[in-house]
Amino acid sequence: MIRILMASLIGCIIFISAAVAFALSGNVNGTWTSGSVITIDGDVQIIAGETLIIEPGVQIKFIGPYEFIIQGRLEAVGISDNPILFTRAFATNESKWRGLRFATADDASIIEYCIIEYAYRDGGYPQVRGGAVWIDICSPAVRYCTLRYNYSRNSNYNGAGSGVCLNANSNSVVEYNNIELNKADSGGGIFIGNDCDAVIRYNRIINNE
Repeated sequence: MIRILMASLIGCIIFISAAVAFALSGNVNGTWTSGSVITIDGDVQIIAGETLIIEPGVQIKFIGPYEFIIQGRLEAVGISDNPILFTRAFATNESKWRGLRFATADDASIIEYCIIEYAYRDGGYPQVRGGAVWIDICSPAVRYCTLRYNYSRNSNYNGAGSGVCLNANSNSVVEYNNIELNKADSGGGIFIGNDCDAVIRYNRIINNE
């Protein structure tokens, strides 16, 4: 089946099917089909009112320190034996990316059966906060994911939540995740900020620093 992806910075409609590799940046929506390998070569964003669906088995690989900003709806739902992968493209520090950033996103957003690794936050406060998943003034669900090798630190010890950072005003459900081998100044696995009424349950949170 042919699906449609909108990529605003390249100014065209891209038709994609399974087992296709392509690069993009800018505003995104539509569907990334199972088997696709997507290279991110700039910040990407789902704007308010738009939806991006990511199917099982998609690999999203970042070639540099780029953010995935969600202000609309993200539905990244893999399956247990075919997860979605968010990672760096190359085994170098320069290829580490800047994480999933849910900023006043649609509360129907969900990430499920995803592997999210090698996200890196440093610099000043508050940009240093969050590693794999940063959530602010919205309540996406995070379920059955593996969050590993993520980082949130700076010289002033402002880093927080390198696995999941619920920054403020979030009622997210965070459950059945494996959160390990992450590093932060506080909340190596999970950080919960102001005015959050989140549900955190049935997670395996080990070997974070």
